[in-house]
Amino acid sequence: MHISLNIATGGHVPFSSGLILPWLASGPTVSGDGREATTLVADASDTWTYDGAQASVAQRQYRLMLDGIEVVPATSTAALEVPPGSAGGQFWMQLRVQVTEAPDLWSPWQIIASGIVTGLPQLSGASAAPVGETGYSGTVTTDTGAGTLYWMVSTSPTPPAIGPLKAANSQPITEPGAQAVSGGTLSAATAYHLHFVQEDAAGQDSAIVSSPVFTTNAPQVGEPAAFGPGDWSITNLGTGGDARLSITALPDDGGDALKVIFYNVDGGPWTPLPSAATGSHDLMDLFTDGVPATLRLRSENIFGPSPDSAPKSVTTTSPQPWQITDTGDGRFTLSSAPPPDAAPQITNNGDGTFAVQA
Repeated sequence: MHISLNIATGGHVPFSSGLILPWLASGPTVSGDGREATTLVADASDTWTYDGAQASVAQRQYRLMLDGIEVVPATSTAALEVPPGSAGGQFWMQLRVQVTEAPDLWSPWQIIASGIVTGLPQLSGASAAPVGETGYSGTVTTDTGAGTLYWMVSTSPTPPAIGPLKAANSQPITEPGAQAVSGGTLSAATAYHLHFVQEDAAGQDSAIVSSPVFTTNAPQVGEPAAFGPGDWSITNLGTGGDARLSITALPDDGGDALKVIFYNVDGGPWTPLPSAATGSHDLMDLFTDGVPATLRLRSENIFGPSPDSAPKSVTTTSPQPWQITDTGDGRFTLSSAPPPDAAPQITNNGDGTFAVQA
């Protein structure tokens, strides 16, 4: 920003219609870069003279001119907003005072800051579309090719506050034009809006723009998905031809609740389980001990059956008989294959009874 000061040279005394007027000796410091919709702020470090001597300021007034037109009238407030939409215009921030040495006179307006209004980044053409049930894609066009684009997905058409918006999603902008974004984790069959803001390389934010409403896709309705490998297991019970089927998770039901779950052994008939829910089911006397068997699952809803699951194998076994061995010293031992952790001992009491000690 160019700062332009009108400062009286030494010995010069301004006159107006024969009156001696206060005159600016040194200007204040003005902060702000002259961008549209931002604020120029002057401090009170300015000094003034009256009739060739230093004067005491009693009252200050500020105004803002844009292309020769007063856009902020005289005010005692030292913070003046550069109007939105004024990019490219010539601005002048001006100051005048009354001094205690001439309380009825105002000084001429003095330029304390001037320059060309710089535009904020402009976003336009915000749009968005669903990607499946939980995803989205969107675009927005910027007129500047630097800074960062921020966006946020919301069910509300009202733009969020700038802080939460910037905390949601972001990506760098390297050239002007259409900027594409995408994401997921939305809910199916739900209406959303995309809200965008750009921060340029100077740290200035554009206005927030929002897309029209878009609605994520509803879940597809049809047959259930197949059971996955992690959804179920089959284990040997060790009781002779028996195995335990455990279902820990159900597959996608296709949009309609599962009606029944079937299993088959070695490609045999499909047999329904007692319930279409997670849980364990003991399959009794269905297997031949020592012979590997293959089990598959299938579910069904109102639209039809699911694909078959990948097969899983199980080999059942029977309990091993205990062997009683006479140790020859009035005791007996029990053993099995494989032996238990602690086989009991049987002792002949000599009276027709036996004592068992674990």
